[in-house]
Amino acid sequence: TQIDGRTIGIMVSSSLILALGYILFKDSTAEDASFVISMFWNQVGMLIFAIVCFSIKKFRNEFIDAVDSNSTGVLGLNIIEQIFETLGVAINNFAILLAPAALVILIEYTAQPMFVFMFGILFTLIFPKFIKEDISKKNLTIKFVSILIMAVGVYLIMR
Repeated sequence: TQIDGRTIGIMVSSSLILALGYILFKDSTAEDASFVISMFWNQVGMLIFAIVCFSIKKFRNEFIDAVDSNSTGVLGLNIIEQIFETLGVAINNFAILLAPAALVILIEYTAQPMFVFMFGILFTLIFPKFIKEDISKKNLTIKFVSILIMAVGVYLIMR
């Protein structure tokens, strides 16, 4: 799969915004000294974003079309995914309070591709109608070597 310049720009922008968010979260929580209150405001921010998106007619219609055109199973799977995502964000934010943000993110973004890699293969084999990862030998080798390089880098930093 080729990644074009636009996609790279979006990925770098996402990384920049997330990094700023992590630092602001850590600083706001350190000052307030309450993880629960900080997570509450984190989720309020997500709610505000959802309300803004839902108030835009094009996005609202896309949402309604998605609900109408998908089965209960697909929507249920999406709800389960959102629960996992929220739990992951909460655990990640808590870890940021316990250690330097850069180190937490380094480890998270090394471990996460490994888990995505493993789940992608497993779910493609078990649920091929729903999950369709490219599990060709060439693609798996590239992904494995990339994750291995990241893991070695984290190991060297942690020593």
